[in-house]
Amino acid sequence: MLESWTNEDGVMIKDIIYDHKKSLSYDLYLPAETAANAQYAMIFIHGGSWNSGDKNDIAYACRRFAKAGYTTVTLNYSLAKKNGPPVTFFTMLDDISNCLAHLKQNMNQRNIPLKSIALSGYSAGGHLAMLYAFSCKEKSPLPIAFVFQQVGPTLFSPEAWKNNKDFALALASAGAGKKITDKDYQTGDYLSIIKTISPALLVNENTVPGIHAYGAKDSIVSAVHCEALEKAFKKNKVPHVMVKYDNSGHFLCDDPEQAQRFRNLVLEYAQHYFR
Repeated sequence: MLESWTNEDGVMIKDIIYDHKKSLSYDLYLPAETAANAQYAMIFIHGGSWNSGDKNDIAYACRRFAKAGYTTVTLNYSLAKKNGPPVTFFTMLDDISNCLAHLKQNMNQRNIPLKSIALSGYSAGGHLAMLYAFSCKEKSPLPIAFVFQQVGPTLFSPEAWKNNKDFALALASAGAGKKITDKDYQTGDYLSIIKTISPALLVNENTVPGIHAYGAKDSIVSAVHCEALEKAFKKNKVPHVMVKYDNSGHFLCDDPEQAQRFRNLVLEYAQHYFR
């Protein structure tokens, strides 16, 4: 998760405010002027259980792919703080849309109009990257070419959370902004609620292609999430690659060969889908 950056790699512009009311900002990494791919952007969304974390947590990825010639961005978004204002996953999606709209205008003013973007994220950020790409593609201020994410939750039913019904339904209720009762669960009515926030349940034949990484020993985001997503992709014939880290847990730190494969696949997807 370390990546160097010098003035020769490009220009880094920190803390660009895109929502003054919420004090939300993004960091922009512009590749060297000679880069041919600067009109394509990779957007990185940090993790932290939807209630913590910061854009700096995933700055290494911005540096890495900006050095490969692409414009990159990492953003802050509204977090679901215990004593803060109500924040749902839909609040976060709205923030992403607002950030992309600001980025589009910003890049136009720099005479680098963006042609399309890729969305990426880690853990909670991976979930938001998928959720936005799968459910907000048509209203996105910038066209979404593909997704690449790591260990993002894809399902909010109890089986995806170690069959802990109370935890799963509380998490889904908070994320969807709608209370799921025991009656909803017993009648199956809760399914219509969790579908709106579960990327695996939103996949269809028009879903954007993607690269998705999961750790075989992950005790936080279990294999159920990966399996449900892959099943949905295959059913709908969505182009995808699932990168399995056999020796890693949630932080994907024990499979260096797979980590390199993931990075190589991102560049391959960029060459193909950004065109």
